[in-house]
Amino acid sequence: EKATKVKSGCRTCKTRKVKCDEGRPACARCLSSGRVCQGYGIWGGGNTSLDLVRSGPIKHVLSTITPESKDELCCLEWFRGRTAVKLQGPFGSSFWGSLVIRASLEEPSIFCAMQALRSVHKRVTVGVAGLGSEGDPDRLEQFTLRQYSKAINHLLQPQFVSGDKASLRVALISCMLL
Repeated sequence: EKATKVKSGCRTCKTRKVKCDEGRPACARCLSSGRVCQGYGIWGGGNTSLDLVRSGPIKHVLSTITPESKDELCCLEWFRGRTAVKLQGPFGSSFWGSLVIRASLEEPSIFCAMQALRSVHKRVTVGVAGLGSEGDPDRLEQFTLRQYSKAINHLLQPQFVSGDKASLRVALISCMLL
């Protein structure tokens, strides 16, 4: 007897023959299992959920990224709690609050791009002055520029020249953040 074909869900869940929750832009089943959600194609369905954005504290257990400073340590919570919520607007997409954060824990270019965006958002939100004495950039502006530069430099590494799907995803997410 032939098994029925799954007609909805992401490509990854279809390949694995498991039920997909059709979350956007990546389903929760793929995200929770550490897989790359290959998406829905041009006509795919799906629902969105704010649960992923508002979930508990960020776990650093699987992270390959090690924050280098106190500024970098506080970034993920600020980004998830404020920047991601602001960017998603009324649409409730899990892209900013879930997918980007998880990707940032694995990909240095996304981590640095997220750091840069978070620090710009923090400057605007908190209202920190842009220049120190004698017109020099202040500490937050220097941090922003340093992270922006690091993100670009990571994208110039040889592994991104190949043009495979994973590299393209990393580059696209990084560019959306920058």
